[in-house]
Amino acid sequence: MIGILSVFAQLELDTITERMLSGRIERAKKGLHRGGGNTPLGYKYENNMLSVDENEAEIVKEIFDRFLQGESQYAIFKSLRSRFPHLIYGANMVPRILSNKTYCGIVTFKEREYPGQHEIIIPLESYLQVQERLGDTSQKYAVPKNRRSSLLARKIFCSKCGASVTKVKHYHPKTLNSEYSYYVCNSKRKSRPSGIKDPHCRQKNRRTDDIDDQVLKMIQTLDYSAAQKKNKRTTTKKHTRKTFKTFGRYRKTRKTITGFISIWNFRNGRAK
Repeated sequence: MIGILSVFAQLELDTITERMLSGRIERAKKGLHRGGGNTPLGYKYENNMLSVDENEAEIVKEIFDRFLQGESQYAIFKSLRSRFPHLIYGANMVPRILSNKTYCGIVTFKEREYPGQHEIIIPLESYLQVQERLGDTSQKYAVPKNRRSSLLARKIFCSKCGASVTKVKHYHPKTLNSEYSYYVCNSKRKSRPSGIKDPHCRQKNRRTDDIDDQVLKMIQTLDYSAAQKKNKRTTTKKHTRKTFKTFGRYRKTRKTITGFISIWNFRNGRAK
């Protein structure tokens, strides 16, 4: 009985989900924004349509203009964050705005694009220029996957201020192919405000090779036998608890089913 009810509930949920998805697709085909809580900065969502918010639209235009003039995304973020903290609240907002096709009059849904009915904020030509510069920047600073790995970056912390530690690469000025790297305290790097614990931290930079070698040597001397025994005991306890929980659910389900059968027998004039 319970199984049948759960099947019907799942079917009803699937039907509702399918209807909602179908409605959002139809809105996109008509050039209408999907609505909800995803209204882009620079717009207001009124009467099921996007309309331009003049004050916010000026911020969007400023972001595009400054980026096309060569300013970095993070510099733009820091400047706007100090002026509009209630609107610009994360460093990832600037790249999201720069890559949002809504501003040039395009509605997207499920990786498909449709001409939008809303008023544009950024001309298509400017938007395409920004995308070109974004592509150039990502290629310029892209790091090959086989060179991104770091044994301890963001796994160790500064002993002086407690900030996380990041691997920073350097190249010899005469031979650019020869590189070396350091673990650097994020308070010293000042790359992200959220990562700064002490802006005056005096922790020295440490060569990654030296630190990695010390950690690997320490790991090789560890005795894992005690940890394995403890893990085995913990696993056994978890299995026992899981068994009791399963048995408890079985007893509860059996009691519920017995109750349904008793009610059915009573209503149909049968003996219990």
